[in-house]
Amino acid sequence: MLQSKTDNPLDGLHLETYVRADADGVASCAAGLLAARCAEAVSRRGVFTLALSGGSTPLTLFRLLRTEAWAARVDWAHTRVFWVDERCVAPDHPASNYGAANQELLAHVPAAEIYPMDGEIDPGESAVAYEELLRQHVPAEEGMPRLDCALLGMGDDGHTASLFPGSPLLAPEALRSGRLTGFAVAEHLAPKPESRRITLTLEMINAARCCLYLATGEGKRPPLGKALDLLAPASLPVQLVRPKGGELIWVMDEAACGGRQ
Repeated sequence: MLQSKTDNPLDGLHLETYVRADADGVASCAAGLLAARCAEAVSRRGVFTLALSGGSTPLTLFRLLRTEAWAARVDWAHTRVFWVDERCVAPDHPASNYGAANQELLAHVPAAEIYPMDGEIDPGESAVAYEELLRQHVPAEEGMPRLDCALLGMGDDGHTASLFPGSPLLAPEALRSGRLTGFAVAEHLAPKPESRRITLTLEMINAARCCLYLATGEGKRPPLGKALDLLAPASLPVQLVRPKGGELIWVMDEAACGGRQ
């Protein structure tokens, strides 16, 4: 069911929250939301630009979208696929976000164009190259590339994309830079190779028309309460995701929301 809708007149933010019983319900709800936004984007602009995230949470959604029942409901022939973030590993590495999405979804659907981040070169160079790619292939609005949908997740520590608590990419000077992508280090993962990551910046994420979050499991409950409180002071990176004039949608299971009404 639709749990709630909230509009913030100060920044034009539209928040919707949906609660489902389990991960399968979350995936089904998210698939419907994604298909609807794809249809709208293709109707209005002739293309649907979608950025995918890694982690285990979206895998159930990926597997659902490739089924015969859902494949025809998303206009893959007019969809351009990008990534929210990527680990600095080869595409066939078990930690690769591209590798997981390709194995579970993209190899099974006829997506028009697929633009992975390069995790095998210097991450700073990769971030610069990906920013140029975004400017070339994501239609701009008022001079800013604007994704139609960014599929996002949240860590138990409140991080989102590869924007971690205390990240230099969230420092005031970084937020003022106007950069679309950057190089992040997940300190708690060091010294593993996947601790080095390329990520969309807050600027690029907040330019999206729709930020679609998936949250499952009890571990998400503590940061989720803060993420859904639009009036709470921002102490976690996820609280900084406020798409300008766009939609912020959370689809969560009962374990994550803990009976939140």
